[in-house]
Amino acid sequence: MLGADLWQTQREILTAVGQHGRVAVKACHAYGKSYAIAIAVLWWLAARRDGIVVTTAPTWLQVEKVIWGEIKSAVLRSVVRDWPVDGVAFTFHVPSKGEHGPLVWDDLHERDAVLDRVSALKRSNPSLIKSNVETLEMMKSGRALNYTGERGENCAVRAMLPLYMGDGGNFERTFCCYGNDVDCTRCGAYGVFNAAYHRIKGGHAED
Repeated sequence: MLGADLWQTQREILTAVGQHGRVAVKACHAYGKSYAIAIAVLWWLAARRDGIVVTTAPTWLQVEKVIWGEIKSAVLRSVVRDWPVDGVAFTFHVPSKGEHGPLVWDDLHERDAVLDRVSALKRSNPSLIKSNVETLEMMKSGRALNYTGERGENCAVRAMLPLYMGDGGNFERTFCCYGNDVDCTRCGAYGVFNAAYHRIKGGHAED
């Protein structure tokens, strides 16, 4: 169902989970345990109508970012695996100044976790996910303003905006292709950051 690509030890762990009431795994860091746990959680929930899974770790950060992150990535990979398309690209909402709501991240740190998930999808599905990892890294909270500026002064796309025929037959250039009152500090347009990436890398850039 999930189409998970498991290596031998992960298969052994999951087989043991299915056959025994209690399983302990002693291993080093970055051994693939978290991914195996994610698959076990999803298998348990899918196989039992009223199934409940409690996930624990030494810290809340490990539960939320590591275990839950692997669970979400496994679900996403299972979805995109069978999509009848040649590729998928990701972009985010570009809010207006003062805009708040379900599409808007008021704090870009909240978006960082989603960018990490998209990067993980790119690494596991490089030909399907068209967004490139370097551009996604440029969109993170600690770097984003370098490529947008607070008022669009660093935006690589604004300089390429075409002229439009305005009222009275005069040519005008909009502030941004997303509107004249956009909040550049919260820009989510992948194209803005990818344009900056290509400008920096020149002819050697990936798509």
